[in-house]
Amino acid sequence: MNSFLLAIIFYFIGSYYLGWNNVLRQNLVVAIFLNMVVLIEKRKVWLYYLAAFLCIGIHLSSLLLFLIYPMVRVIEKFYKNNNIKSLLILYISFVAIGLFIDLFSYIYNNELFLLMLLDTDYAAYAWNEKLMTAKSGSALGLGYLLKIVNRTLIIVYSTRLLLYYKNTFVKYVFWLCYIGFCLHALFTTSIVLQRPNLYFISFELMIVPFFWYYLLNKKTVYNKLNLLMFCFSFASYFMMFMTEIINGKETTAEFHFFF
Repeated sequence: MNSFLLAIIFYFIGSYYLGWNNVLRQNLVVAIFLNMVVLIEKRKVWLYYLAAFLCIGIHLSSLLLFLIYPMVRVIEKFYKNNNIKSLLILYISFVAIGLFIDLFSYIYNNELFLLMLLDTDYAAYAWNEKLMTAKSGSALGLGYLLKIVNRTLIIVYSTRLLLYYKNTFVKYVFWLCYIGFCLHALFTTSIVLQRPNLYFISFELMIVPFFWYYLLNKKTVYNKLNLLMFCFSFASYFMMFMTEIINGKETTAEFHFFF
């Protein structure tokens, strides 16, 4: 099974197909950005910025893309070795902060934040408290725990993944996805604050298939353990997917036909 087929499978059981049928304009830019990482890898800076500039015509949030290119270059300059321990400590710290500190309330009550929101596509949220404080369902249940475990596994295996694929593209994908993991942990229940994070967390569409492909194809003395990790990861995402479908009314995954 190749990584492309695994990516298609994860696009569905990772429930991305549902979200991408909703936030169409921004996710169109996200899809373009997932392909723009090749331009970062090949250092085609002017072509990257041209693509980012054109994306502004689709969704204003693509202004964030202008910051991501130099951010990746800074990470590459100062982060030479993949320190799993540091990455794990930082991620777990973000998870703990997200669980025990209500950062969203502080941000929501900040006048500067609301003023900044007025000049964006999210102005409707600023005037509608129900939308502004909307939460993403049962985000802190078993599904959230399974996501944390899967993301922790990816971090633990990150050094082996980077050594296995041996190219900068996968390295950039991991870095950007790791940022997405941390930001999602901070604001996991806030729909509003997760919108900018789509540009980072969506790299899960790449890193999870890379991870699965590694587990299925890397021949080591840990073959049985790798197979067990794959089965757990696949089963947990599939279970989250089925839960979302079964609870369609609550998760907005339910389809209604008018014929």
